[in-house]
Amino acid sequence: MPQSPNSGSLPSVAISTIESNAIEAGPDGNPEPGEFLVTRSSSDYSQALTVEYSVAGTAVPGVDYSSLSGTVTIPADAVASIVTVDPIADTAAVETTTVAATVEPSATVLPLADFATAVVAIAPAPTAAVSQLTFGATNASDFHNVQQDGTSYIYDGPEWQAGQRQYPVCYTRSGTADGNVTMTVAAQLNVTGFVGGNYEVRGTWDGQQATANATLNGGVLSATLTETKPMTNVIDKATTDIKWETSSDGGKTWIAAGETKDVTYVVNGKPTGDQLLETVLNTGCVAAKGQKTYNAIVNSIWTGFQARTITRVDGTPMDYYGPVASKDPTPLPDSDFTTAGLIQYADGRCEAWTHFLIDVWGAQGVAAEYWGITPNANAYPAPAVGYTLAGFQVTTKVAQGGTASTDLFQNHAVVKLANGSSVYDPSYGRYFPSEQAWRDGMEENFVYNPSGGGAGSSEYIAHVSGKNIKDSTFTKM
Repeated sequence: MPQSPNSGSLPSVAISTIESNAIEAGPDGNPEPGEFLVTRSSSDYSQALTVEYSVAGTAVPGVDYSSLSGTVTIPADAVASIVTVDPIADTAAVETTTVAATVEPSATVLPLADFATAVVAIAPAPTAAVSQLTFGATNASDFHNVQQDGTSYIYDGPEWQAGQRQYPVCYTRSGTADGNVTMTVAAQLNVTGFVGGNYEVRGTWDGQQATANATLNGGVLSATLTETKPMTNVIDKATTDIKWETSSDGGKTWIAAGETKDVTYVVNGKPTGDQLLETVLNTGCVAAKGQKTYNAIVNSIWTGFQARTITRVDGTPMDYYGPVASKDPTPLPDSDFTTAGLIQYADGRCEAWTHFLIDVWGAQGVAAEYWGITPNANAYPAPAVGYTLAGFQVTTKVAQGGTASTDLFQNHAVVKLANGSSVYDPSYGRYFPSEQAWRDGMEENFVYNPSGGGAGSSEYIAHVSGKNIKDSTFTKM
């Protein structure tokens, strides 16, 4: 304490800070006050001394901090007394404000000019908000970017961004050849008012809690979390809900940083190509949820095709040869021969439905094959005079999405499992134990048109031979 230049007359007083940084709400949610220290230098300390001070600065009394009285009493036989600056929590505050206290001269004290003013800064309450997430896996091959329906766009990282994107993610289940699968999440959090330097980020989800050290750069905390328990060992579709928190004092206290939600698909295999389309993943993961054995996967997925209740991930029913011009181009484009085209138009031909079933099974590690069916030319009955062969007519028009707009074909496509002989006809949702069972159950009659006319034309006349086709050719494509 500097000595008073007027020893023997008025006491000299000075003001300084014990704690120059106050915070509206610390990591534990409670305010952290600032403190001024008013000291005196005198030849006699036996009497209490009252010191007056004025207050200025950018902080507003009663708004940013509790109003100060403007006087402080140094007790008898004491050298100093404390003036406390109590911050008031203000969720709207985003900038640091100041409180400047100046001791004033009076009939009883003389301030020291160089020590007459001190300043306490009031920082706003620290805030944290998760801004983006990028998902992955400790073994990179176990994580799969999902493809957006109807486009070639891949939902790549960051898969979650505040107010912008909430993309689905996909993992191989635990328990396959790769063993346990572990999710990683690289997170970025926007923070304000952080002090200290021992930063951590914590995420809580699915009954587990993962914590990682974080780095702070320009108001952004970055950390990569690794889940503490393996991914489920069955096929699944779920929402990964993560509650985020961060700490600036090494995990002693935590600040809430928001919650995130991402759809997570867990598959039995390693999907590729069109198997990564979201509707493909959704169809298989919803139907086979909780399964991991071959037969259970095959049968669970086929049940939906058999019920003819297949929809896109957005809930739109998908048709086989739906009513012409109802929701897709007329005629159906060549892209409707593919899985991607079927999903885009929610309508497709037998080729598209065959590829779609193969892809849905394939995404779950079930190998299946595309088989084409063509009537044997030698089986054609001789046409009546003036007629030409139009094709063959199946026994039913009940198909995916309702009633097919046609039942007349020159060929057809179906699916066989790679290790079996059964025939799965996804277009109609019908199963047959053998090729001959399909011939007996699906094909009906040869149909003929007037010469020069086309199927569906105003000249169309069906000429039914009355003979079932028994020797159509099945060819693996």
